[in-house]
Amino acid sequence: MIKYRPQRGTLEESVSLCKEFVDVADMLKYIANEAAGPDKEHCFSPEDIVIGESHGEDKRIGWKSWRYVYTARYLDKNYTSRHESMPCIGICDFGEAE
Repeated sequence: MIKYRPQRGTLEESVSLCKEFVDVADMLKYIANEAAGPDKEHCFSPEDIVIGESHGEDKRIGWKSWRYVYTARYLDKNYTSRHESMPCIGICDFGEAE
């Protein structure tokens, strides 16, 4: 199971919005569909989403292998391939201990 929570508000708020997925493709489709711009158009596609490297365990919420989730494009703005430049849109966990 893969867990995903959006990057927003407090940790408690973000965790309350957590969703679980069977595979990465389903998670990416969900994230892209949830991101709607001011005119309700999609802000980015599943292909624009980048999953970062594992940061290990997050003991606050019991996640074993959490990773930042970024987007390489948002509406008409394209970002570089460097993670520091791409906006973080959420955090996911693959549930496997490092």
